Amino acid sequence: MSLPTARLLHDLSRLVVVFGAAEGSTPEERRALVRSTVRGARQTGIVVDVRPDGLHVGGRLVPAEDDLRALLTVLAAHGVGRLVVRQHAPAREIAQLAGVLARAGASGDMIEELAAMRLWHVQLDPAPEAIPGATDPLPDDAVAVLQTLRTAGSPADVDAAFAALGDWLARTRQATGGGLARGSLLGEDATTMLRVLTEAASDVLAHDPGRDDGRMARFADLIVGLDLRDLVDAIVGGTAPGATTVLQCIAPAAVPLLMERLATSATMAERQRCCDALFELGAGIDSLIDALRDPRWYVVRNAALVLGELRAEAAVRPLARCLHAAEARVRDAAARALSQIDTAAAMQALLPGLRDRSVEVRRLAARAAARAARRHAMIAASTCIAALEAEEDAEVTHELFGALGGLGSTDALQYLGRVVTGRTHSAYDPMLRIAAMEAIAASRSAAAGPMAGALGSDPDATVRRIAQRVLSRHGRRDGALAGR
Repeated sequence: MSLPTARLLHDLSRLVVVFGAAEGSTPEERRALVRSTVRGARQTGIVVDVRPDGLHVGGRLVPAEDDLRALLTVLAAHGVGRLVVRQHAPAREIAQLAGVLARAGASGDMIEELAAMRLWHVQLDPAPEAIPGATDPLPDDAVAVLQTLRTAGSPADVDAAFAALGDWLARTRQATGGGLARGSLLGEDATTMLRVLTEAASDVLAHDPGRDDGRMARFADLIVGLDLRDLVDAIVGGTAPGATTVLQCIAPAAVPLLMERLATSATMAERQRCCDALFELGAGIDSLIDALRDPRWYVVRNAALVLGELRAEAAVRPLARCLHAAEARVRDAAARALSQIDTAAAMQALLPGLRDRSVEVRRLAARAAARAARRHAMIAASTCIAALEAEEDAEVTHELFGALGGLGSTDALQYLGRVVTGRTHSAYDPMLRIAAMEAIAASRSAAAGPMAGALGSDPDATVRRIAQRVLSRHGRRDGALAGR
């Protein structure tokens, strides 16, 4: 386990101890711990599996220190089989996790409570239940096969161990009707085979990489012949904890299957598990970006949504190309993803969406323009004004007014002034006038004061009130300058 992963695990464990204690911690300590956890998540994500023998990270048992035992106790008591904190988890989601942990002693389902929050970066999965044989001791012949694999030293021993594993798999596959998991991993024989494969994969991955005795290649040859779609369905369905370890040994064959499953996933929870598996295989962001070129619109939509949730900055340019797709649902997903990524480049890439046929794309593009203006980005007022002249949606219009107010340039404020005085737009709309006046009020430009002064006698009381607020602010600022 890497040092950043170990630190993040320690912080998560401390969240349980600190937030789960009725006394003994101050609000400052709690806020500091949330900040520390957020900093750790900027460097790495973590997947913690809860198993009978303890906590596992990356398929390996973690030594049970005091605070880790507290984490294990809370998660196991609430039926949690897996805790996921994805990289770049925001402070809001970490704080929500902390709140759920703080209430863990109360009645209620911790998993359902977190699921109801519809978070992306933080996830709790239930422990698998009612899977026959999932916790029973392995049969003697399976134990013997695994022991032979673990103790194999010479190349001849390795060959003999994998031959024995292959014979055992053939017998077990025959008992399950030829499939790996019969669709849902139900049935003792199928579950036993999956457990043996998972343990064998863990042993292969843990083997000294400096001793290339062909273990990885031999194991890959064994499992590529199985029906991997059943295994992928089980992982995505949440009924095969730890089974991603098997796929790690055959990543080139598994990644396309996971991407295909992502394309057809109907729920966000399934998409999350697909992405978790892809990231564990080291093929996450790049595979999702490649999927944006898929000819099937629903594949592109799902990939775009996930890239946005992940705030994948590397995807900005490919997502910008998706704004030209013929399918409106693809353009909506790409615009939403760019809005979530929320970098200067992403906001700039969204601006062409101001003329899109989809109202949702235009809203997101207008919001991006307002954000860019507030951040003093280079954006032309003429771009917003041209979009306003053709815009009919009130929400898009208000967002663009905000962008003009944020820019505070002469042409931006002059346009807003024309809206306030009713000399632009097809109808004299009181709500539009007030929205434009609010945008002028938000401007820090020196020209806003004189413009507000001219509106001090406006017949609309709301406009007069906003104008007075602008004059008051500018009066205080002018007074402060005069006193220097």
